[in-house]
Amino acid sequence: MYKKISLLFISIIFSFLLGEILVRIFNLGPKVIPITYWRFVDNPKLVYEEVPYTHSSSGDLRNNLGFKDSDFIKDKPKDLVRIVMLGDSITEGYLVKCPKTFSDILEIMLNKKESTKGSNLRYEVMNFGVIGYNLEAKIETLKIKAIHYQPDIVVLNYFHDDLQPLSNFQAMISSESPLTDRQKNFILNRYVRDKYSLFKNILYRSRLFILLKEGLFNRKKMSWNKALDILKKPDPRYKKIIWQGFLTIKKLQNQHNFKFLICLHPDLIHGYDETVKTVIEFAEKFRFPYFYMWDYYKSKVEDMHFLQLEPYSPDRAHPNELGHMIIAEAIFKELKKNNFID
Repeated sequence: MYKKISLLFISIIFSFLLGEILVRIFNLGPKVIPITYWRFVDNPKLVYEEVPYTHSSSGDLRNNLGFKDSDFIKDKPKDLVRIVMLGDSITEGYLVKCPKTFSDILEIMLNKKESTKGSNLRYEVMNFGVIGYNLEAKIETLKIKAIHYQPDIVVLNYFHDDLQPLSNFQAMISSESPLTDRQKNFILNRYVRDKYSLFKNILYRSRLFILLKEGLFNRKKMSWNKALDILKKPDPRYKKIIWQGFLTIKKLQNQHNFKFLICLHPDLIHGYDETVKTVIEFAEKFRFPYFYMWDYYKSKVEDMHFLQLEPYSPDRAHPNELGHMIIAEAIFKELKKNNFID
């Protein structure tokens, strides 16, 4: 009896492996194509990453890891202080050319300060911003990429859409997306519906499983307008996501001994949404310092429309060069205020 069960079990595994080999040899199953400068990754928290040495929205060349910055080098001299910027398109600097992003400006300000003092200390501000990344993706970027560069300070740039269930959903799911309906359906299943299932996350590494689930047996038609409505709202698990994300940061902080700061970016016209209260509540529980960019903006300009890339445009997320200058000055002041520098 046991022999028959064992043989059956071995046969099933062998058949599955054979099927997996055939599917890979003949390149079967629904494929998710790259979207211009993106490529999809197996990590369900990241979903995608930007391709190294492609051009950003501002025309600047991305670096060796796909970030809008000069090439990152792991070697760290003793007199170098590294600051990691985590964020989305605001941090990357959407339509703002280097060296006008707030990461670039902050680095210049910090090094000018040291030079004025005659100090040999040098600062490097590393821009790990990726267009569309949500909170999970930003923290995962710290965990699997940025932490290897031994940061002394980490700044998390939070925006109100950071709690959506899928990073950059509009570009992937909207009618303008180059993806087919089957590919969109795959993305929704892989990265939204099945995202928190460990068993399915393991199976999604199998091309055969994807072929069977998404290619042959999944005949449901998705209403993309309905999908967009769902994806525009905060993830129902957002409180748990914030808590688990901050817990990950605290563990990394204890292991690698970096200082941590949260910068809260507003809608340039309407300010903050309700979810920011939860972010602040958990930040205080973890004793993470934070500050509001809205306060700094209002102290510098009377009409917030003049911080937009185009005044009175529908884009209320992305600041222009003046906005980036104000952000750099704000972070500089907050670093001093929290005794992270000097």
